[in-house]
Amino acid sequence: MTRGRLFLISLATLIVTLGLGFAWGASGRWTVETALEDSRQEMDLVVARSALLEAIRVATLSGPRSPAR
Repeated sequence: MTRGRLFLISLATLIVTLGLGFAWGASGRWTVETALEDSRQEMDLVVARSALLEAIRVATLSGPRSPAR
């Protein structure tokens, strides 16, 4: 084989390897970003629930009182 042909084969192999590595990394990054977004939405839901429960607790404890005698 000539040096030029070996160089082209090496270059093609390098390009394919880099492309596969990029694709593999991108798929993992998408999975992590999706999981992170799901976690953020769950945390927002937990915060909203706790605010609602706090409002109910305050309303229950300071609810209507019987008139003073």
